[in-house]
Amino acid sequence: MEAVVRQADLKRKSVALEDSRDDETMDELLGKYEDVAVRCIKLEHELSDSNRRMTLMESLVKKANEERDVAKDSLKKIQLMPELEEVRGRRARSISPGQEVFL
Repeated sequence: MEAVVRQADLKRKSVALEDSRDDETMDELLGKYEDVAVRCIKLEHELSDSNRRMTLMESLVKKANEERDVAKDSLKKIQLMPELEEVRGRRARSISPGQEVFL
């Protein structure tokens, strides 16, 4: 009879010990879960910041391309001006090889 009582006591102690181990394991898992959740929130925040910066850069590139196109159009218009056509058609006087130029 004493052996049965001792065995029951040992079984209760082992169950209590297993329960405490389970509680410790559960606490560890919950702590790790909280750490992972916090890390995910930080990464999502960084991702949204990166996306915001990328959108800003894309808009700046688009604006720069538009300004470049406007500048190209302006240069084409300047090149097509009739006054410049006359200047391009004239030839500058060249100096003869034997003459000296006095300024």
